[in-house]
Amino acid sequence: MALTETIPIKFPELDVRMMDKLVQRGMYISRSDLVREAAREKIKNSMQVKTYGDVLVKKMKEEGDFNKIEWITLVNIHINPEFDENSMSKTEKKAVRKLFRDPMGLLKRQDKRLIVTRNGESIVRGYIKALLHSKMV
Repeated sequence: MALTETIPIKFPELDVRMMDKLVQRGMYISRSDLVREAAREKIKNSMQVKTYGDVLVKKMKEEGDFNKIEWITLVNIHINPEFDENSMSKTEKKAVRKLFRDPMGLLKRQDKRLIVTRNGESIVRGYIKALLHSKMV
């Protein structure tokens, strides 16, 4: 059995009228339902730990930066471990050089193979998440 607590709260009249309109339209069962949902959403958003990938998703959504060859190349290397530098285009090779210089350390060489680092994986997840999000909107 969950315990609940009543919290008295005051709203400006205009906000209450707007809440009532949402309730009348059937978007919420009651004012309390609306306030509960809004509070839960705010708490959820505030409690989430923002990773570098999450920050990148936001930036990419704002800037529409889905055609950046560095990110595409990083995703290709991550998805396809056999992605060979010898089979890369000049543009991809240039992107790899940029990725090696990135201060976040996104890419490394290990046994003559290209390996995406943990930070690089965060970028890959962020890129894919942002790309999927852009396709759903």
